Amino acid sequence: MAAMECIPIGFIQSPYRERGDAPRQGRLAADIFAEIHVHDAYIPGLEGVERSSHL
Repeated sequence: MAAMECIPIGFIQSPYRERGDAPRQGRLAADIFAEIHVHDAYIPGLEGVERSSHL
């Protein structure tokens, strides 16, 4: 079986440092915000993403 390499295309910035700190349901922390930062080289691949309701 061939190996698969995962290369990060960006990162998420949020007030939660550990996965277990985040609520299981986002509705439970509606006043908390996070940001998704995409590396410049991958931004063209997101063209048209705003037409989607979910990522």
